[in-house]
Amino acid sequence: MSLPTRIHLPSWATRAIAPASLFLFLFWYLNGPGAQRSWLDLGVEATYLAAIALGVNLLTGYTGLLSLGHAGFFVVGGYVGAVWAPAWGVSPWFGLPAAFVAGAAMGALLALLCCHLRGFYLTVVTLAFGSLLPALVVVLKSALGGTSGRNVTKPIDVSILPFANGDSYRGLFVLSTIVLFATLWLCRNLVHSRWGRASMAIRESELAASSSGVETYLHKVSAFALSAGIVSVAGVIAAERFLLVSPSAGGQDQSFRYVIMIALGGLGTLAGPIIGAFTLTFGFGLTWVQEHLVNQQNLVFGLLGLVGVALAPEGTMGNVNKVLAKLRHRQRKDASSPVTAVTAAAYTLPVRAALTASGPPALELSAVTKRFGGVVAVNDVDLIVEPGEVHGLIGPNGSGKTTLLNMISGITPVTSGRVMVMGHDDTHASAPKRCGRGVSRTFQNLQLWKKMTVRDNVLVGCHRNLRVNTFQAAFGTHGAHKAERAAVQRSDELLALVGLSARADDLAGALPFAEQRRLEIARALAASPSLLLLDEPAAGLHPSDVHRLLDLIGTIKASGVSVILVEHHMELLMAVSDVITVLEFGSVIAEGTPAEVQNNPAVVAAYLGVEEDVA
Repeated sequence: MSLPTRIHLPSWATRAIAPASLFLFLFWYLNGPGAQRSWLDLGVEATYLAAIALGVNLLTGYTGLLSLGHAGFFVVGGYVGAVWAPAWGVSPWFGLPAAFVAGAAMGALLALLCCHLRGFYLTVVTLAFGSLLPALVVVLKSALGGTSGRNVTKPIDVSILPFANGDSYRGLFVLSTIVLFATLWLCRNLVHSRWGRASMAIRESELAASSSGVETYLHKVSAFALSAGIVSVAGVIAAERFLLVSPSAGGQDQSFRYVIMIALGGLGTLAGPIIGAFTLTFGFGLTWVQEHLVNQQNLVFGLLGLVGVALAPEGTMGNVNKVLAKLRHRQRKDASSPVTAVTAAAYTLPVRAALTASGPPALELSAVTKRFGGVVAVNDVDLIVEPGEVHGLIGPNGSGKTTLLNMISGITPVTSGRVMVMGHDDTHASAPKRCGRGVSRTFQNLQLWKKMTVRDNVLVGCHRNLRVNTFQAAFGTHGAHKAERAAVQRSDELLALVGLSARADDLAGALPFAEQRRLEIARALAASPSLLLLDEPAAGLHPSDVHRLLDLIGTIKASGVSVILVEHHMELLMAVSDVITVLEFGSVIAEGTPAEVQNNPAVVAAYLGVEEDVA
């Protein structure tokens, strides 16, 4: 008896399952429990809280920035969209986009002030922002209405919406549902785009994201702005529900609840925030809960956060995705066949800038120095890397090799000297700007995004080549889809080059160490570099993997990419290098061909030491 053939749905069909299920549930709810006014009101709350959770998740779940002040944007949206916009003489419907713009602008302003901070300090700033609202209510009593808030005198006529049947309560549920689906659509487009991958890269390693061309500071500002704008729109729905904007809704306890919702549902997922918001809203709406726990809601939220995060740190959807990932991996493992790396003859690497022997050097360092206080890590280094050259960089531990690479890639600013890349003075350029110029790199200590797939790691490397702005990504324009398809094709070609095609959909953290090394090289090549910096790529590799790395560097060189290779594996370095520079205590002590360097007395002394004569 043969087993039934597994049904494979088109990608668009699988993507539509979750939104379609949500729509059917809400449609049933509107015509089922929603027939009762109390449950319909609870449904309105659940849907706009789900939209809020999605917005906060963009910032916290995907970008890794914890805000405890987002309830302030919720109140701002209510004032701007439901109170002030109608007072300006425009249609109350205009309050929705007005609230988004106002919230996004305020979120961007807050981010510009604090996004250079990290972790605890960033969270404290957002907490302070939330604490400003009670003080502003007192100071701006005429505009904000004091502690009692402001009434909504010109509400939106939601009774005209489809399925409202002329009922304003049903209409408000329909409106909040539309806002939820619009938010879900925007978030889904963003997450599965250049913008979303950059966010997840920042969350796991801001250093690697910056070196891959992501303008991390500006990106965090955009995440804050989008998140705040979405929460502000939800504030309009809440104001229409109560016909009142109350400053009490902007307290820290409300911001904390938003975070608990996405933590229990699943940080960094799309379904998780909706599940968390629906579960908690409908759970607290039960009659028994209302009768016995109405005054202990903060206690219950605190206990849920404590127990839920301790027992299931990745939330409901995080655990579900883990199980699904294991099943998919098992199916791919059963169906996969061995994949070999592409040879140089079969694939040519695109290079960002044309490199010719008659043109400027790929890199020229002039008297480059780096001081950390009184310590001179790199001292007056001159270095030239010609087009298509593999330039080895060696020296004892602590000789300044990695510091020099960090200055070349823009991670570490130079103290003095000049850095010329492709004939351009990039001495003070940032890491993303250097990446845009054509400098790409790997790291001595792997800097992969282990919670992202192998393909997505390489796609982040394409960041500077993908000319798609946030607007195009959010609205899924034709240009964005076209660029995305080209980037996926490019990434798959690079994975084939390094022999990782079969692992494209696996998490990067699940790869063996040698494959992680090759993945980092593929990610660096995705930026179409003119100059590739390899920081000890053979460290920890088996001899068979070293030979494979040797072939890969040969392929890279054959494509015209210049390479700076820092390596302690002398056999590999001597085999591929055209020129070798030797550092000791941050200074150049020798430079020449591999044969010249091997026979240089200063190099021998630096590595083996010199026996002193005893009188």
